[in-house]
Amino acid sequence: MPIIMKKVLATLFAVAFGLNLSAQVPDYVPTDGLVAWYPLDGDLTNEVNLDESSLLIGGSFVPGQANDAEGALSFSANSWAEIHPLIGTTETLTVHLWINEGTNPPNEIQTALYLGQEGFLGDTTTSLDISRDRVNFPGNGRLRSNLNYDFGHVGFDELDGGWVHVLTVFDSGVLSIYRNGLLQQSTTASVSGISINGTSTLGAGHVGTNSEPFNFCHCALDNIGIWNRALTEE
Repeated sequence: MPIIMKKVLATLFAVAFGLNLSAQVPDYVPTDGLVAWYPLDGDLTNEVNLDESSLLIGGSFVPGQANDAEGALSFSANSWAEIHPLIGTTETLTVHLWINEGTNPPNEIQTALYLGQEGFLGDTTTSLDISRDRVNFPGNGRLRSNLNYDFGHVGFDELDGGWVHVLTVFDSGVLSIYRNGLLQQSTTASVSGISINGTSTLGAGHVGTNSEPFNFCHCALDNIGIWNRALTEE
């Protein structure tokens, strides 16, 4: 599996040290293969595709990880957002986000990001989610990236408070997760491709476009980025 680009990780993680970001794609973010960048600075705009439709149900904008006003989106029970990133079918995918756990979150499975629709086509999965599992991992829980829930998953022991930088990479059947720039776990998945279409959600999971969301996340999210390639050392 390729190694995550060290300079990219360093700069993506550097926002924790107070960089002031404007509501656009920051200069430090690689744009090759970038299909979505959601700063969440007061709205759901995808700075890569300004025509993308979105919908926010509940939720509130709060200071982000760089302490910028209304720089993050906070969710609780019965709040979520719908987004429509143009990803399509690919053998490589990178997902970047910042997450801040809520105060005294319930012992539930809570989905921060759900891309695509549940299911699979041959050796291609049609969904990827990033969720906090406090059911199978009681106590602090575990944050996991999952391919259609059971086609492959990686994770690390749950958050210890404050903002945490999470990077998930899917590269030709290998799934990896990084926390604050450090590799936590890699695994060989049971699929070699991923196909993301239709509605995706923030702050909750879903099964289809007509299904009610579930697994609401008690968390805040900031600076979500999606690439249809693996960020590799070049």
